[in-house]
Amino acid sequence: RCGSEFGNCGSGQCCSKKGYCGKTSSFCSSAKGCQSEFGQCKCNYCSTSKGCQSQYGDCRCGSEFGNCGSGQCCSKKGYCGKTSSFCSSAKGCQSEFGGYCGETDAYCLLSKGCQSEFGSCKCGPGYGKCPAGQCCSKEGFCGKTSDYCSTSNGCQSQYGDCRCGSKFGSCGSGQCCSKKGYCGNTDAFCSSAKGCQPEFGQCQCSGNSADAYCSLTNGCQSEFGQCKCGQKHGKCPDNQCCSKDGYCGDTDNHCIVSNGCQKGYGTCEDDSQIVK
Repeated sequence: RCGSEFGNCGSGQCCSKKGYCGKTSSFCSSAKGCQSEFGQCKCNYCSTSKGCQSQYGDCRCGSEFGNCGSGQCCSKKGYCGKTSSFCSSAKGCQSEFGGYCGETDAYCLLSKGCQSEFGSCKCGPGYGKCPAGQCCSKEGFCGKTSDYCSTSNGCQSQYGDCRCGSKFGSCGSGQCCSKKGYCGNTDAFCSSAKGCQPEFGQCQCSGNSADAYCSLTNGCQSEFGQCKCGQKHGKCPDNQCCSKDGYCGDTDNHCIVSNGCQKGYGTCEDDSQIVK
């Protein structure tokens, strides 16, 4: 029992007109005489669908009261409001009864203002690109983790950034991994002078391409291809000759003096005698 003679009901219970405690509308409805001074009461004034004016007091929401008004969120405890206490999904915002969370295009389309910093947003064909600094996953959602950004996980580079490096892996075919770990194919991503990471994608040496790849002074590896030599490019490795045309090698075209071998930049052969 409850009322002036018996006192208050327990937590979460309502005191009926006749002084009994309970939780159904027979006990809790103010229209049926619920005594708010001795327990909780639920009223027709609190439901937005019945005209509750949130600017002048609390309005309720949830399975019993319905949705909040436009632009308002339904808190974990079933009250309508606009602050993070009401609207934060981490704090229990009930998206089915109001607020800004949902699963339809109206909520998920970037073109309709989807805010990827507060939830998932769609990307890809028909949805568009993710905001700068975010990646479009194989499934078509924007995010920043390796699930979204790793090429091996299906990152869609045409609809957002894709990442690379020790945490994310290599870029896709034909792309370069920038100093900051993003995939692309412009000079900002591919230039070795700007920090391109060759272990995670292609890189292009800076400057004239012949000089950049072929010059011994730039680290050209003659065991894996031709390298330039001479006054501008440096000396060939041991036991290699610098040809008339300025390439390192060990054939007669490179090593015979009469063929133009450059003595100052590698080994040369003169009448079967090696001259250094």
